Amino acid sequence: MNNIANTKKNIAESNNAWTQVLSRVESKVNRHSFYTWFRPTSFSSDEGHSLRVRVPNNLFRNWLTKHYSGVIKEAVAEINRPDTEVIFVTETAPTDLSTLHEEFKEWVDEQEISKNIVPDRKKFKEALLK
Repeated sequence: MNNIANTKKNIAESNNAWTQVLSRVESKVNRHSFYTWFRPTSFSSDEGHSLRVRVPNNLFRNWLTKHYSGVIKEAVAEINRPDTEVIFVTETAPTDLSTLHEEFKEWVDEQEISKNIVPDRKKFKEALLK
């Protein structure tokens, strides 16, 4: 039964939209670029209007978005999904430093900081956010 499940999983993975996109991208970029930037990616989920693709880290996410968004959009259109957005995700979250900074500021605001421990809450917050 395990072999059947693995076979079904392999078939599903080979037929996912990202695999189809990759096969088109491979013919549009040079071999080195494809193996460097696209090969380490993997299908995460297909939500119809968006396609989530796992990348190793933020560098990949940023590089693919900045340098290959046109090629990716073209390949997505070629598989008859022109309105589908490709979203690169990493194993770690959040991926955006500005989001992390905002979340941290909100967390600090939510914390009950005892005046006995930290006499000046404003100075404490400013020191944490530097």
